[in-house]
Formats: sequence, structure tokens, C-alpha cells
Amino acid sequence: MKGDLVEARRTIELLNRPDALVYFARVQIAIGEKNMDQALLEYRNFSVYNEKRQSKDDKYIFETILCRYKMLEISDKVYLKRLNEMIESGIAGNNMNLIEFAYTNIVFYYKERRMYKKALDASEIARTYRKYGSNI
Repeated sequence: MKGDLVEARRTIELLNRPDALVYFARVQIAIGEKNMDQALLEYRNFSVYNEKRQSKDDKYIFETILCRYKMLEISDKVYLKRLNEMIESGIAGNNMNLIEFAYTNIVFYYKERRMYKKALDASEIARTYRKYGSNI
């Protein structure tokens, strides 16, 4: 595992370009290394980068990841609202990765709170999107 993180960091450093995916990978690597200060620093760097691009989806993805690891606090209502906005944006843009990410986090959220019926319902909807795409 440690070797994989070292190799991943080396590969990401070779890219050396500002991109949401690069920042995302850096945050995931820092979390994998349990270096939460570095993860927050990369998030701050992403925030500066994203001010120019103003991508709401990228911002929400980062915030969702940081909330999941308890590095950022937002209310449950706002968290679910943002995930639903990502789903709507994914459907409008036919972005299956965004839809999958949002539904995975909704299911995780409900399971963590022992709301198994809601988790099952969300996973059924996600399965439908996986099977038929976002054009249903």
C-alpha cells in the first residue's frame, strides 16, 4: 500500500499542471498517507484554482470527500442538497461519473446513519442509472 502511494505521488508530480483531477489525486494520496494537513493544503490550492474556473461540481466533490473524512463540517441538509445537485448536474450533462459519485456518497451517508431503507432506495436508483444511463 505504501509503495502504491509513493508511486502515485511520483506520477502526479510528473504532471505538474493545475487541474481538478490532479488536486483530487493529491488529496486522496494525502488522506491515504494519513496526512490531513497536506490534504487540507491541497484543498486550499484547489480552491484558489477553482475560483478562476468556478466549477460548482468540482467544488462539491472536494467538499464531499473532506466531509466524509471529517475534515470539513457542513450540515446534513446542505450535504444531501449538494449531492442531489450533483446528480441533477450529472443527468443534465450526461456525466455518469458524477451521478455514480453522488449516489455512492448518498448510500454511504444513509448506511452510516443506519437508514438502511433510504440507502437501499438510493442504491436501486443508482443501479438504474448504471444500467440504462442518464437518459431514462
